[in-house]
Amino acid sequence: MKKFKENPKLGTTEFRNEVCTTLKASVSKSKAYRAKQKALKAIQGSEEEQFQKIRSYCEELKRTDTNATVVLKLTEDTEGLRFQRLYICFSACKEGFKNACRSVIGVDGCFLKGQRGGQLLAAVGLDPNNNIYPICYAIVEGETKETWMCFLQLLDEDIGFEEQHKWRFMSDKQKGLIPAFKTLFPGAENRFCVRHLHVNMKKDGFGGMAIKSALWAAAKATRIEEFKRRMEELRAIDEAAYNWLVKKPPQNWTRSHFNPFPKCDILLNNMCECFNSFILDAREKPIIPMLECIRNLLMARMVLNREKALKWDTSICPKIRIVLIKNMKEAGECIPMKSDEWNFQIVGMYDQHTVDIRAKSCSCRRWDLTGVQESREEPDQGGQESREEPVTQQSTAAMNVSQRGETQVPQRNMQMQINEGSSVSTPVIVKGGVNFITMSNLRSAFGIQGSTSSANPFTAPRPAKKPTQSKNGSKKTT
Repeated sequence: MKKFKENPKLGTTEFRNEVCTTLKASVSKSKAYRAKQKALKAIQGSEEEQFQKIRSYCEELKRTDTNATVVLKLTEDTEGLRFQRLYICFSACKEGFKNACRSVIGVDGCFLKGQRGGQLLAAVGLDPNNNIYPICYAIVEGETKETWMCFLQLLDEDIGFEEQHKWRFMSDKQKGLIPAFKTLFPGAENRFCVRHLHVNMKKDGFGGMAIKSALWAAAKATRIEEFKRRMEELRAIDEAAYNWLVKKPPQNWTRSHFNPFPKCDILLNNMCECFNSFILDAREKPIIPMLECIRNLLMARMVLNREKALKWDTSICPKIRIVLIKNMKEAGECIPMKSDEWNFQIVGMYDQHTVDIRAKSCSCRRWDLTGVQESREEPDQGGQESREEPVTQQSTAAMNVSQRGETQVPQRNMQMQINEGSSVSTPVIVKGGVNFITMSNLRSAFGIQGSTSSANPFTAPRPAKKPTQSKNGSKKTT
């Protein structure tokens, strides 16, 4: 009994070996299985006993958390009342999401592994540190339009989706979910997991690494022009695959058509997959032990995250700092050129874009989509499912546009003498202590003709050449 209480997943073979070693007795496999079931029933109780206590359990949840939403639905037949659905949203999860998280919610369902079956529906968000933030969950009889409608209506009452155009829902296009979204939230944006989109492509006969690479390249494209170019590359590989994909609304799966309001560019429904793995052991238990296990997991997780946050020495979350440091290093490959106080032209190795610091916007749309200024780099060729967490707007106002030894002096203008009687007032961008903009480029840019004898004020003068005596007695200049 103690062994099964400590480890309910102890296998029948391991249990038989333990009995043989401890009691020096031989036990058949069927007898060991029956003994295991009796022990688990004595520890956890039977399924019938658990469902008989479900109303008392819900009342206890409401008593201890007065602001929690606990909705129990029962049906009645000839044998009496039967359990049908249960929705739970704790007040801490509800208020924490509304006060600190972005307007992006992932929804998904997973199977329960108990004797009665059923499914667990969950809504999960992202916290400012890009960790999963469970909002609510429900136990239902199956994934249908009716169950999803009931779940989303209760979620709407808890969170409030009055301004539907500001909300984004990420899903795997589960059965009955899309019709429920269209009925309840017609103004919200739906995003589909690109991994599941690729799985559907393979089911329809469009497999291979070339098609996968082209699909991911199109999904990661941040500009419409780049998206069209990637789609043409897919057409060159397989026109039938292109015709299949072009029927999918691009606003559901590619960054080039995402609305930048939520500052989240995720392409995968990883937050729900993480939550399903988080409660994996709980899904094997009877209903009340399962609900208690999930509640304890959520409580322990919130306490752990709170204690970690109290030890932070900056207002920028750790995962966001990692993203910023990575972007700052990659930005060293770029050349910034100032246009005015707030606007810059950023020249990269393969492209160039304009950046508006005040509007926190870039023409490549990466800053717009994530809230963190990205470096200009070679476009990703796709082919790999991105496992990186999305970046968030709770990070920093802006990043220095010049990196890797480049120094920008935006606070004051320096008069650079182009020739006699002419001067140009411009910010100075230097690299390694040497003027990065040559005098000839400045003259041509401003249409100034004249002598090129003006010295560079940021370059140290070379020492005068000294004559030396050669071996044959002649002088030469060095």
